[in-house]
Amino acid sequence: YSGSIPYTANITYTIRMVVNLATDTYSVYVTPQGGTEQTLVSGFALRFAATQLNNKAVKQASTTSGTINVCSFNII
Repeated sequence: YSGSIPYTANITYTIRMVVNLATDTYSVYVTPQGGTEQTLVSGFALRFAATQLNNKAVKQASTTSGTINVCSFNII
């Protein structure tokens, strides 16, 4: 990713990921609290071929404070 989506401390961001296993691609969208959804990446190739996604993981970037909450995790 080489775009520019500004970050503001103490704002909640919603991240939406769309993974297409049939084409081995994914897209990621970000929506700042009170803002509109913006495309972070679209149609990027997965690093591996997968036939199913059967778990989730959250990795927080190095930081001294902050919180990551995972909610509304849906498979459609």
